Amino acid sequence: MTKKNDPDELVVHRQTSSDLVQLLKQRAPRTALTIAAMQAARPLYQRGKTWVDAKTSYTIAVHGDDMVYDAVHEWVLTLVPSKEQRSLVAYTTRKPRNGKWGNEISLQYDGRQDCLIKLGTHSIRVSITEGRFETEGQEGGTYKPPELQLIARSAAGRDAIIARLGELALSLDDQDRRPSVKMYGEWGWDTISDAPVRPLESVILPPGQMDRLIGDMQRFLDAEAAYVRRGIPYHRGYLFTGPPRTGKTSVARALAGYFGMDLWYMPLGDVRKDGDLLKRITQVPPRSVLLLEDLDVFHAATIRDEEQGGRATLAGLLNATDGAATPHGLITIMTSNEPEKLDSALTQPGRVDLLEHFELCNSKQAAGIVSYYYDGVDVPSDPGLDGISPAEVVEACKRHDLWYDAVNYLLENVPV
Repeated sequence: MTKKNDPDELVVHRQTSSDLVQLLKQRAPRTALTIAAMQAARPLYQRGKTWVDAKTSYTIAVHGDDMVYDAVHEWVLTLVPSKEQRSLVAYTTRKPRNGKWGNEISLQYDGRQDCLIKLGTHSIRVSITEGRFETEGQEGGTYKPPELQLIARSAAGRDAIIARLGELALSLDDQDRRPSVKMYGEWGWDTISDAPVRPLESVILPPGQMDRLIGDMQRFLDAEAAYVRRGIPYHRGYLFTGPPRTGKTSVARALAGYFGMDLWYMPLGDVRKDGDLLKRITQVPPRSVLLLEDLDVFHAATIRDEEQGGRATLAGLLNATDGAATPHGLITIMTSNEPEKLDSALTQPGRVDLLEHFELCNSKQAAGIVSYYYDGVDVPSDPGLDGISPAEVVEACKRHDLWYDAVNYLLENVPV
């Protein structure tokens, strides 16, 4: 015969947590009182701990979009005992090796839990937060990069961290670092890791034009101390004008690579609002090149959409590239196919310090492009190559294995 369940047992099984607390009060009041006291004290303990940490700790944060971030991450990993390296992140980087760039695997500590490292006699707590997207109402959102925090318990520990970070930053200067290309996207800046550096000699311009650009940029880079001493904002603007496919973007990339500077490319049509435009441009570090293409198209769009709210505005662009928040040492290169359509406010000195016009090829320039493509072969100039864009010359070379076939193709097929 099956024993029936006790009704009291059924009640106990169906009780909620609050019912169990009440039952505990009835049967073990002292235990219930202790638990209640612990629950009440927990918020006070957390607030007290936060207050004590704020008064007794020194925190230095390294943001994930800073160039020293990966170096700090790798350094931290070397100080974590091997047996405690239970969760690692492996990623591919490109580094110079035997005169060439090659792929290597680098490791980072993933930071799922805080860890302790020793820096000399100082104990340093390392805390890592993941990158995340943050929404901003109906305007979209932004990407907040990961952050690595180094927390010391003394001012001496803080100073030791700062000294070590300085050493890591200097070590980056000693490396043969490959300049990177950054592109503005929906959530901020993305690194195009496979973008090759454009060799300066690969851009064939009329005699003297490239030398003029190099000389102007070199003078600016060498004059930082003079700018600062005189209280002059240290940034420079270039406007490259000319027909489409005449090499404006190629020259910008080649100049950035020649001076070892990162290139930050921002399609203005993708920027939602002036606040985002200003925020993203202020994230560009010193001694970087900011490339803003097709300025005339952006200007026309802002005029057309002005009454409807548009996106970023001309005023916002001017404030971002020549205002109080413009990054120190920023070099801005703007391009335009139809500069006559631009507002005069865009081309004022201080915003555009040097205007450079790019023409279609003359015959000597076209022959030089063909010669470079075919490893320096002697290519005679032909008057029939006048008025061809550099991009058309390169495209013809891509289609033919022999230089004279490429030249004949241009003479026969490209309209002038």
